[in-house]
Amino acid sequence: MTENTTATSTEIVNKDRPVYISYASNSSEKPEWEHIADCAAQMFDIFNRENIEYRTNGSDSDDKISDFAKTIGTESEVVVIVFSDKYFRSAHCMYEFSQIKKSLAKNPDKKLLCIKSGNFDLSNVNYILELEHYWGNIRQEYDEIEYHHQRNHTEAEKVAFENGFYVSDIRQLYTFFSALNYQNAAVADLEKFVLDIQTYYKTTPAPSSKSWKKKVKFPWKVLFLLLGIFLTYIYFRILGYNLPLTVIKYPSYSQNDFYWDGTFITAIEECRDDTTLLHFRTNNSDIYNIPFSFDTAKCFLEYFTSSGKDTVYLSDYTVPEKDSLADSVTSYIEYSLKFPVNSNKLSTSKIFNFVDSWYGIFDIEYSKIYDELKYPEYSKGNDGCFLTRIEDRGRETRLYFHLINLTGKDSTIYVTDEDYIFAKGKKRYFKSAIGIPIYPNRTKLRNGTAVDFVLIFEPLSNKIFDDPDADFIHLVGKTMKFQDIKLYHEDMTSVENPETSFCPENITVSEVEYSKDETKVYFKVAPSRHGFRFAVSPESYIVAGHKKYGLRNVSGVTQSPDSVFVPSGTPLEFALIYPPVPEETEVIDCILCDDVETEKFISVTDIKIR
Repeated sequence: MTENTTATSTEIVNKDRPVYISYASNSSEKPEWEHIADCAAQMFDIFNRENIEYRTNGSDSDDKISDFAKTIGTESEVVVIVFSDKYFRSAHCMYEFSQIKKSLAKNPDKKLLCIKSGNFDLSNVNYILELEHYWGNIRQEYDEIEYHHQRNHTEAEKVAFENGFYVSDIRQLYTFFSALNYQNAAVADLEKFVLDIQTYYKTTPAPSSKSWKKKVKFPWKVLFLLLGIFLTYIYFRILGYNLPLTVIKYPSYSQNDFYWDGTFITAIEECRDDTTLLHFRTNNSDIYNIPFSFDTAKCFLEYFTSSGKDTVYLSDYTVPEKDSLADSVTSYIEYSLKFPVNSNKLSTSKIFNFVDSWYGIFDIEYSKIYDELKYPEYSKGNDGCFLTRIEDRGRETRLYFHLINLTGKDSTIYVTDEDYIFAKGKKRYFKSAIGIPIYPNRTKLRNGTAVDFVLIFEPLSNKIFDDPDADFIHLVGKTMKFQDIKLYHEDMTSVENPETSFCPENITVSEVEYSKDETKVYFKVAPSRHGFRFAVSPESYIVAGHKKYGLRNVSGVTQSPDSVFVPSGTPLEFALIYPPVPEETEVIDCILCDDVETEKFISVTDIKIR
């Protein structure tokens, strides 16, 4: 059987207007399936004899839905369906059937003729239920393969999934075919059947080519998008704005005279008015213990140019009001110092100093981030401590952590300089830490409060993030133990602050990343005045195209029945990791909690990812 079958005579009755024939081939899988396509073979003989051009689906592959199946609804004028029990159990045939139904809704003038082959009763409810059960088993198998990644799905399986495993089509079989007054293959007069088709072509002119060809629409949306980008560019150029802000988080330094008080730089931020902000944090909530003078005559930055050293003095600063900290249970305060220097000069200098009176933070590196991985997966870590980020900065590798004191009492925290990363059979030793003291130094973390800190190690091998052989790394130390940190990641498509139709009041989706390997949904939970407990249900899932994808892993938060306490004034950020969704997916729903027993249901709907 060939996919394109035509009459051999040059006097074709329906030149370039073929009859499309949808049917299931013979099969010995069941005795009643052995001769189901015999009437189709008889039709082919008559078509050839009567010079009628026709097309059939000659593909029996489970891997690919043929072009015939994809175009039977869009290009056909006359369609013949030879339906059978096997037809309703074939992904290829059911896809053709669904395409035919859709095309009939758009073009009611399409000529459709049907022949029943086999002994089955479409009016029997039990038969329809049995077909639904059959496709339900296929869907369950599909879900198990999808969840456990046992193998890649065939195209036929993916198409069946996209069409809801044809449940709605199956329920309408009796109504659909009864309305057509189909013939039974056992008693059908095929000669008369083909004569009816021949008469149609002789008496019906070919449809207008304009109505059968897809109209090409002018890309107005693309034009308006390009125009918007151009006008935005002109707007910023006229107003003298710089490029989007640059933020360097947790810069390295060689000396910190304020370290004894738990003070360090959390970020360097470029401002649009040719100024630079230095953001600081002090691990103490007493506003009177900030170690800086804020004196514009004593507080300055030193950086280096081609002509030597240059100095700029403090121009402004922001410190939280004392009243805002009165009811806070946070263990630190944050504030910013502003200097009249463009950060491009600092990045050119690469090294600069912050000085206040005689003290300062020296050899601050304006270092470039070469690669990063947010909320990596890992199999085991410290209780209440979450690995939130890994960075490759060329000369060093950084691991970022969010630590919450869940012990029920005030605790002492520190790290040791004996910690190391184990990757590809080699150790990368500890270099320094930011935001947490190194033993024998230590600091207190109040019960229920949180702190962020960074551990800095020797660099991993070049481009290890892109090395599939790297697989996992491990963090080994006296106080820090994280196993099987997944380092390698496929190139991800990122959508920041995606649109949603519904989101709980205190929850936002900050980003969605997806690839052929996984789907990551990033969340931010707004802080509460008195703090709150939070956990993600292990039954969490996302929905794409009416298909559920179960939770694979979490990063940055625990799963119930355990939960973490989120301190007041501290937003909770975390990522949920799911299997990949189909490439054509535009919108997903994310169900954070779906507990039937407690009737608790938390969801974010219509997350736009394309």
